[in-house]
Amino acid sequence: MNLNSLTLQQGAAAGGLIVLLQLIAYLIGVEVLLGTWLGAGRFILVVVAMVLACVAIRKEEGSLTYGRAVGQAWLAGGLASLIGVLFMVIMGVFDGQLIDHLHEATLVNMEKEMGSFAFAMDDDMKQDVEDQIRWVLEPAGQLFMWAIGMLFWLLVAAIVGAIYKRPNPTTIH
Repeated sequence: MNLNSLTLQQGAAAGGLIVLLQLIAYLIGVEVLLGTWLGAGRFILVVVAMVLACVAIRKEEGSLTYGRAVGQAWLAGGLASLIGVLFMVIMGVFDGQLIDHLHEATLVNMEKEMGSFAFAMDDDMKQDVEDQIRWVLEPAGQLFMWAIGMLFWLLVAAIVGAIYKRPNPTTIH
């Protein structure tokens, strides 16, 4: 893949905005970090980074193949989301209670969303769920989930690439 600095710029800029959103959410309250609005905001920023990377490359070079558009969009989105994840890992280091607070808030949300089902679980099952939630909130779990999430971002990048590809006008089809 031919790496373009515009891709890195767009990904880093979106990552910076994600960090800003997460910092504001953290300052408002730890529970806001689990909110739907923050998740939607992160999603939108990653997609915008993908689109802007494709548009910038297409404008600079005059054309953009589908494969290159997908690769550059995926790279921009992956960088933006990685910066957000690394910020949360760093926040967990500086605020030793952050993982505990997020864990507790997640369990409260889970019980609220699942209603009576959460109370129907036996103690062993509840403990397994709590352990899994805690692992996902720790640095290794966050990085693992980011890696799994890259498959989702590949699908989004494929859609963005299909929209923003532009064949070279000098080639004959």
